[in-house]
Amino acid sequence: GEKKDACYNCFLRITGVWDRMTYLSDLYRFQSDMKQTGRSIVIVENGIPKPSVAEIGAIQRDSYDKAERMVADLTRNIIFPENMGLQRLMRSAFTSCMLEEAGQEGINLNRLTNRAVYLLCWLKRYQGDLFRKWKKGDVSCFVCLGGCRDQHEAAFLKYLTALPADVLILVPDKSRPCCLQDPILYEISCEDSMKVDSFPKEGSALRMDTVAYQAERELDTILYQDSGMYRDHQYKKAVSVTLRSTYE
Repeated sequence: GEKKDACYNCFLRITGVWDRMTYLSDLYRFQSDMKQTGRSIVIVENGIPKPSVAEIGAIQRDSYDKAERMVADLTRNIIFPENMGLQRLMRSAFTSCMLEEAGQEGINLNRLTNRAVYLLCWLKRYQGDLFRKWKKGDVSCFVCLGGCRDQHEAAFLKYLTALPADVLILVPDKSRPCCLQDPILYEISCEDSMKVDSFPKEGSALRMDTVAYQAERELDTILYQDSGMYRDHQYKKAVSVTLRSTYE
């Protein structure tokens, strides 16, 4: 973008994998390139870990009768003394995000308050890693591997998009869809699917599966799940029965 007073970031979800042979190595290279450029990056795997009892207890709150009063009061928990301009942006974005959540159908004040507390806990947990030594023009990156499991996580990712941060959602396993829905979310859907439990870490050995091995695993799944056929030694104890029939 050309506007100097605007922050341009991305809100992107990639469902499936573009190439089973290179997917893990591509993720590893992506993370390495991000670190080499000096950009701050946070990666969470299979959902954002829920706030601990200590994290929830650290949020100052009161009893509320209206959503507007609740949101206005909870914003005092957002503190980022390293950069007061960014702190103002965090508070403003939190207010906008929570008032938008309040307009959702079927959400009551108690549930909305719980969601707001979750967002504040996660912000306190990750703001240091995302915005440490932040200066105007910097854009950090938050990567969510596995997609959102519930609406609390979805709301937090929407909130991050109002801050100077790219939000990248990776859902390689298409059988476990992400629950996040947003009109500004950019979607890329790939044909192949792949189970990935963790982001490839630096220094760890990357397991590269060949095309033949992947095909064998797919065939194995088709043949031996709900088909009535079984592998050799699949069961420790089995009784064989000889069937006699007339061939027509």
